[in-house]
Amino acid sequence: SKANDTIFLLILDKSENDAEKMILNQRNDSGKIPDDIAKDIFKPLFTTKEKGSGTGLGLYISFSLAKLLHGDLVAKSETGKTTFSLYLVLARTKSKME
Repeated sequence: SKANDTIFLLILDKSENDAEKMILNQRNDSGKIPDDIAKDIFKPLFTTKEKGSGTGLGLYISFSLAKLLHGDLVAKSETGKTTFSLYLVLARTKSKME
């Protein structure tokens, strides 16, 4: 069987509000997350694994930590691939005085 390809991409950016942010994209070419499952993947204790082989806390904890740090964790799934994007604010620069 073919191994799933995983691609990581790190982007550093400065947004309109002068906040430096980091975007980490992780793409997996193993397929699309079905829509009926995608709506629940960040909920606590949600898992698609067999009983006893997963707690369903990994994505929930990751999502919660991102929000706690004023960031976000987003999943975009389409035919043939799924991309998770982690957005984090690294630093805010002082506003320019007018």
